[in-house]
Amino acid sequence: MIKKLKGESGQSVTEFALILPILIIMLALIMDVGKAVHAKVNLQYLTSEIQKVAVLYDEGGATGGVKDQSRFSSKEKTIETLINNNGTLDPKRLKYEIDLSDIEHRDFTRKIWSVNDGGFIGHKNRTDIRYVTVTTTYDVPFSMYITKQVMGETLRLTETYSGLIYLGGDGDANVKVGQ
Repeated sequence: MIKKLKGESGQSVTEFALILPILIIMLALIMDVGKAVHAKVNLQYLTSEIQKVAVLYDEGGATGGVKDQSRFSSKEKTIETLINNNGTLDPKRLKYEIDLSDIEHRDFTRKIWSVNDGGFIGHKNRTDIRYVTVTTTYDVPFSMYITKQVMGETLRLTETYSGLIYLGGDGDANVKVGQ
């Protein structure tokens, strides 16, 4: 015959009380790590948008286009509006830096098929370009006490995007139609 053990009535409550602090710690870490991942995704998006604005406003050939069509007076105003209307990242914790490289002159020979000569003709061309690199940093504040004790008050996130500005060149100036 099976005998019942006496005193098992509080066993599950005791086990739950032992596991509860571990579950709370894990939940706090998951919430703050999720907050950091969300901030990183939004920082990537915002950095790419700032880089696009920098390229469009500084592009040499843009005598019309963005500079004339924008309702903002300058590149800085457009970027400021992007940052302030972000909705997720705190503008006070966000810093950005735009780095414009020196102008590069790229010479190349373009091959064009000539119907008259029955072969390719080389035309020398030059293109002027400049790289734009945008670097943003954002400090994600942790909200849970446990996460602050383990990882510190904030986590610094950094994102960098680079783009190319076409400043002009002689392009098709050397090519005559029908040649």
